[in-house]
Amino acid sequence: MKRGEGTLYRQQNSRFWWYRIGFQGRIICASTKTTDARAAREVLKQKYRELEAAKGGFVTMPGPEAKRVTVSQLLDELLADYELHGRRSIKGVRSHVKRVREELGEIRAVDLKPKDLTGYQIARRKADAAGGTINRELALLRRAARRFLEEQRLSMPRVTPLPENVREGFFTQTEVAKLVKHLPEDLHDFVWFAFLTGWRKGEIASLKWADVDEEAKTLRLSWRKSKNSQARTMALAGELANIMKRCAVALAERLVAGHDLP
Repeated sequence: MKRGEGTLYRQQNSRFWWYRIGFQGRIICASTKTTDARAAREVLKQKYRELEAAKGGFVTMPGPEAKRVTVSQLLDELLADYELHGRRSIKGVRSHVKRVREELGEIRAVDLKPKDLTGYQIARRKADAAGGTINRELALLRRAARRFLEEQRLSMPRVTPLPENVREGFFTQTEVAKLVKHLPEDLHDFVWFAFLTGWRKGEIASLKWADVDEEAKTLRLSWRKSKNSQARTMALAGELANIMKRCAVALAERLVAGHDLP
């Protein structure tokens, strides 16, 4: 392909070729839905011809089937994609999608307008939803609708994101020491581990003894368990080392009692 006519590339977790092509100051990326390089180039060429026609004002109107597609149907496709790829965030996504479906699900995707998104923001604000929550809900809606609207050569309606609360007031060591006094004893080391590492609750709960390298005195968090999909390694020194020793003692006691935990 010549310069400006787009490129093909491979995307992680997809067996198909994908194309990337510029159009009116933005980049369009989509799957060619084929594993054959030659067929993928033909898909890219066809997309380039369609975009060139659109620049000249020759835009094909959505067909009858496309006009019937609702926002709810696109949200279903988004959830199916998350489940297919085993995304860990699926539980939270279902919750966010439920809210979007309640407010906008019956709208036909081709009729989705900025005023609909603004109206959604207002309705969710009245329900005391946080700005960050509303932004994530609308981000999922855009993700669900983007490919469909691009295929129909329709623009994605835009809305200004709401301001989000900035996290402040992190605990000091003294405050954590006061906190754990009011918690069950088996949570003390868990809370201290979180304070010392800054790791998330779910990340810590996912750790197993197989993640411990006793010789190197390190603990590794798999990228599969990390929220940002990046592996991390923590040196087991100081109080972290003491926490792991107490965990090892607790494990030995459980094994003696006949409870085998990984």
